[in-house]
Amino acid sequence: MLIPRIASFYQRYPGIEIRFQPLADLAQLRSEHVDVLILSHSARPESDIDAMLISEDEIGPLCAPQFARQLQSGNDLRALPLLHADTRLHAWSEWAEKAGISGNFSGGQHFDSLTLGIQAARSGLGVLMAPHLLVRQELEDGTLIAPLGFVRVERATWMLTRQSRSPEPEISLFRDWLREAAQP
Repeated sequence: MLIPRIASFYQRYPGIEIRFQPLADLAQLRSEHVDVLILSHSARPESDIDAMLISEDEIGPLCAPQFARQLQSGNDLRALPLLHADTRLHAWSEWAEKAGISGNFSGGQHFDSLTLGIQAARSGLGVLMAPHLLVRQELEDGTLIAPLGFVRVERATWMLTRQSRSPEPEISLFRDWLREAAQP
């Protein structure tokens, strides 16, 4: 969601530098190594953290258009190659429980990140479980489809910063931009 839209932030605020780090956590946020953390989390973070809700998380199986005819119901997943993002190891079982689908969804190829998994799904390597928020552009341009739709899960995506740093001008500008960019 963020990377395809970040150019508009740079155009609006060319003097603000953004560095992306994979797998930052709350400890890094508290130690000042990270200014802002965007995180999918099951509960609102502690009171020393300023948290802005970006989106309630909805996840669903995604694939390239060539799989559309083969994926009409959850049972069809048994015959298709599954893709997994190691940053969301339980996404398939979480979706299956919420969607009321039984089966073993542990097999298939693994990727270090959702970004790589999304690229693999777009390339036709299989079916990936991913959040709707992160694939809106791919769904709009037709490079990915969600033939079974999405289900809401017990997580949300948050923008987090330390409470003491929340009023800083750069963080406030980024928060306002992110709120706008996250709108459907």
